[in-house]
Amino acid sequence: MNLFEEYLSRHNISNVDLVYHTSSSEYLIFKKKSEEKVDWIILSIDWIAVKEHPGYYEISLCSPIPNSFSKGVKFSRIKSFERKWNEYENFFLFEKEFYNIVKDYDVVSAKDDLFFSLWEMFVVSHDEWFFKQKFDIKELLFKTLDGNKDRKKYIDEMVVFLSANPIVFNSWKGCFLEKFKEIPLWLVKLIEKHRSRQE
Repeated sequence: MNLFEEYLSRHNISNVDLVYHTSSSEYLIFKKKSEEKVDWIILSIDWIAVKEHPGYYEISLCSPIPNSFSKGVKFSRIKSFERKWNEYENFFLFEKEFYNIVKDYDVVSAKDDLFFSLWEMFVVSHDEWFFKQKFDIKELLFKTLDGNKDRKKYIDEMVVFLSANPIVFNSWKGCFLEKFKEIPLWLVKLIEKHRSRQE
């Protein structure tokens, strides 16, 4: 617990919008599901240090590119914002353009949902590669996507198969799984508060 969190807790202060500064990258995934397809938006927050000048935050919104495995670029940028450190808090408290972009999307805030969303995005970006695999692998792939209770087990089985192909395996591990380890819960709470005020 941070010092300011301890202070707020001790004084029973709860109705405060907290924006957390970060010196490393943070990510949050938004998901929109329809009968035809699933869309994602990935929010990234990066602190950019500048030698002999004040640093700044780069806040980007991206989406996964379908069948991008052979292209080398897995995400396309929707919008990017640069904010100085003293503009950063107001961005997440008041920036209308940001909230308008993500307004129709659900925030992925649970660990299991995060894992499954990462897997789905990985599959979308490696669509052609999976298409070229044998039938039994495709059958296993469908089991990883159909929402059954053993879905995690099937993904683990598929990852074992992927490990025989270092390029694909490293793509899953490096570009998806390890990149999105933690959910910034402070931001989830902030977005939920902002949305409740708009209702």
